[in-house]
Amino acid sequence: MANLIRLPKSGSDWGPGELEAYNIKICEVTVESFFGLKDLPNLPPTIQCLAELPVPADTRDLSDDTEVKFFRYLLSTQIQHSLESAVDDLAVFLLQLFFGRLLLRTKPGMKLQMGGSSVDAVPDIALFGLHDDVVLLVQENKASDGVPMGKLILTHWVQRNGFNGFSEREKAEAQLIAEAVAAHTRNKTLGETKRDIYGITMLGPTPYFYRIPINEALIKAINESYFPEEPTIVFRFIPPVRNKQIYNAIGLVVPENRKLIFQCLQALQALLVCWSLQWMNNLYMMQILGDGGYWSSRVTVTSVFSASKRNGYLGWRSQISCYIIHGAVEHQRENNRYLWTTNDVLWS
Repeated sequence: MANLIRLPKSGSDWGPGELEAYNIKICEVTVESFFGLKDLPNLPPTIQCLAELPVPADTRDLSDDTEVKFFRYLLSTQIQHSLESAVDDLAVFLLQLFFGRLLLRTKPGMKLQMGGSSVDAVPDIALFGLHDDVVLLVQENKASDGVPMGKLILTHWVQRNGFNGFSEREKAEAQLIAEAVAAHTRNKTLGETKRDIYGITMLGPTPYFYRIPINEALIKAINESYFPEEPTIVFRFIPPVRNKQIYNAIGLVVPENRKLIFQCLQALQALLVCWSLQWMNNLYMMQILGDGGYWSSRVTVTSVFSASKRNGYLGWRSQISCYIIHGAVEHQRENNRYLWTTNDVLWS
């Protein structure tokens, strides 16, 4: 591996060769290894309904605005001349749906130190935590082809077009990892060095999930162009769909797959929100607006975080349970409902 040529390259030019050159390996893992959960969490009712709907023949037949927008974005990924922007638009919609008021930016400028030079490593989309630290990256594969939807027979399309998905995914993965190294470097300037970077690659309408640990040994090896002795293991998670062979082609199109993808986003949401909270002080004052006025409770970050890993949703040891929906946390206490968003938080 020492004889491999290591030249400065922008993140968009990374491929499987760069992963080999810097001893980066990708390992596919289970739900429990990736999210710390035995099972994926249940979906809120409104998201559940969206997950179960078949692709409509005409979006004008739908009455719900969220459903109309989702299927218009999804159908747009099938228009070849606008595929790249359409996939990015679909990803933005999903992140806004699940991650609420965490800051989302497209094409944020980030730099990677490689071979003694500073090169660009710009993700398609980045999600930022409460202290402007990068918590999630999305990389769309530029070579994806549209796939048929609706009542067209997908198997015929697969037989006609074959599968290039794995090589395409490998290219997108390498780009994502380069961007994660750049994001980690950026986070260091904010004092955050321990957190893994989460990522998603989008191959048309199909997402894959990643947890990317970055350490100083890898950063040094990339900057000084040598092969590190210790491998960096990147964790890949594929939703537990019934047929992984055609998942690459159909992704969000099929309701059964879509539900699993939404559950993955729901689980990821709990992790990212908890880690964003960990950046703040140990105790918080949460002011929750309800129909009957105000109700408040002091909670610790550790209790929120452990509950999210144990149960798959945010919560703490009291009579309150909660789950995240549309970027807010809906709390249920006895028969009354309260709604919390980041605007309703008073930090103490």
